[in-house]
Amino acid sequence: MYVCNLNDSPEIRARVAMTKATLNNCAYLKSNRISMDVKLHLTRALVASRLTYGCSTWTIKAADMNRLDALGREIWRRLLGLTWKDHVSNEELNTKIAGRWLFSSETVLQHNAKWFGHAVRCGGLTCAVLCGLPCGYKRKLGRLHLRWIDNLTKWSGRSAAQLLEDGRHRINIIKGYKPKNVYNLRGGQRANLAYDY
Repeated sequence: MYVCNLNDSPEIRARVAMTKATLNNCAYLKSNRISMDVKLHLTRALVASRLTYGCSTWTIKAADMNRLDALGREIWRRLLGLTWKDHVSNEELNTKIAGRWLFSSETVLQHNAKWFGHAVRCGGLTCAVLCGLPCGYKRKLGRLHLRWIDNLTKWSGRSAAQLLEDGRHRINIIKGYKPKNVYNLRGGQRANLAYDY
């Protein structure tokens, strides 16, 4: 969905609804005959992929973050077979899953950071558009809209200029993200990269 007013909330709501419909169609995820590891793999492949398609370009507001986090908790409740009759609070759910989130708003921000690094390394007009305003553009009166780069600056604690420099040099801009070991198949050399494409 193409949006020119930086409001991605309708698309996020639509993606959440599609994900819930997919989750309802996957009745085998409630089965006790399937191990939890297989359920997690199936959920990542079939359910979470519906939600994360195109999420790297979303501008996320606080209400959208809450909606995405609630969806992540709902997915875990389905996998564990918990209903509202069980009266399991969110804190109890967090202790049960021991921090193994399948999906949260942080997942979308990680996708944003990966896409940002890729776009910055492409160079050219992309960098100028991501971090600034085009020449000759006059801002309208009123409060500024939340921009895409504002999510990354708030989440990483760095300025847009620092993020640009880190993205050019493949420096990790994601808090707590461990680089993946990537092997160069031609030379057999091992390299640590912050982004896995």
